[in-house]
Amino acid sequence: MKKNKITADIVKTAIVLLVFFIFANLAFAAPNSINIQGKLTNPSGTILTGTYNFSFSIYDAYTSGNKLYEANITSTTDARGVYDIILNNVNLSFSDQNYLGVKVNNDTEMSPRVNLTSVPYTFRANTSDDLNKNNRYTITGLNITQGLNVTGGLR
Repeated sequence: MKKNKITADIVKTAIVLLVFFIFANLAFAAPNSINIQGKLTNPSGTILTGTYNFSFSIYDAYTSGNKLYEANITSTTDARGVYDIILNNVNLSFSDQNYLGVKVNNDTEMSPRVNLTSVPYTFRANTSDDLNKNNRYTITGLNITQGLNVTGGLR
């Protein structure tokens, strides 16, 4: 009887740890959404306010190319013509260069396409997790203007 209780306790502990690690992994995963902000004007520069149908496409080339992602979203601009839209479920690796195309209502795609570049969060998520802790890495051009605290095993 006592052996069964110990086995049950071990199984419960293992399940709790498994659930913890699953949720911890999800919490630290890089998001698969992109925040897009822009200012909508007509060709003469007049600010456009109101509700518009936006079509966002991600391509693998600056012109032509393959369409890798598309989202159609209705959004309202503010008094300055500014829109703020989040593209969800962007499941692309971004290991190659990608370009964003934007269409408003039934107009043709705006030109030029926007070159999508990394931000520190995604760059870190895609590179530092693959670093080998046993290798030595060098940082050049580091300029520290505040206090620096370093802890841990220094070599």
